[in-house]
Amino acid sequence: MFRKIGIASLLLALTVIVSNCSASHYSSDIDSIYRSVSGDCPSEISKPRERVIWFCDDVTADSVNKLLGELDQTDILVIDSIGGKTTEAIRLAEAIHKLKITVLVNKICLSACAQHIALSANEVYFQKNSIFGMHDSQTATNVIVGGSIDDVSIREENIERAFYQKMGIDEQTLFSPLNNLKASCIINRKEYISTGEMLLKSKYDYYMPSKTELTSFAPHTTFHSYPNLEDVARSTRSMKIRKVLSINFGVRNTGELTELPDC
Repeated sequence: MFRKIGIASLLLALTVIVSNCSASHYSSDIDSIYRSVSGDCPSEISKPRERVIWFCDDVTADSVNKLLGELDQTDILVIDSIGGKTTEAIRLAEAIHKLKITVLVNKICLSACAQHIALSANEVYFQKNSIFGMHDSQTATNVIVGGSIDDVSIREENIERAFYQKMGIDEQTLFSPLNNLKASCIINRKEYISTGEMLLKSKYDYYMPSKTELTSFAPHTTFHSYPNLEDVARSTRSMKIRKVLSINFGVRNTGELTELPDC
């Protein structure tokens, strides 16, 4: 089931997992940057080094506006985010792509962070146990909802499709993550129509693709030091993490994404 999670509590749970990992497989410059963002999540946009920004927040109109005001003086964006609004993530992603900013995924990058922001960059780096989780897109949600689609949902699907086409991202990226959550039914169809917040009964909350699959999603992007899925799965077996989110580590569902019934 999709659950609302707070980035502060999630990052606290992840601190030990990531901070205990060696960063020796990076260049000395990247390694130094990662070490400079090993502490607690800052309350405001942080600049740990010259031309480096650490963004640790939800993706909202306000947070994106603040970040866009700094990007033209930035070469590297370090990111910790559980995602947020699709249209705002796309707005940020287009700026990252235009300015050729390198993205460093720190502890976690979920939802719109993974499916829009990271995929827009030419180069993306990861920590050894960074969590990179995808789930629903508006396009995939429109498939499982079936006939209950409003004008806003259609408009957001068109925005997503246009963005992916512009970035050269494979169209299957819109469908594969949600399909791999193994959802069986929709919990709140009526509420979803009015609020836009979807709740599903599913085996997993997020899907973390293999490096091979991720590269097929975004062939223009170079993914450096992408985590080994078995290592990340092993490191997140602590009860603290499992209570917060459930992740499918690269196990693909061979069936097609179809309309789901109500629970």
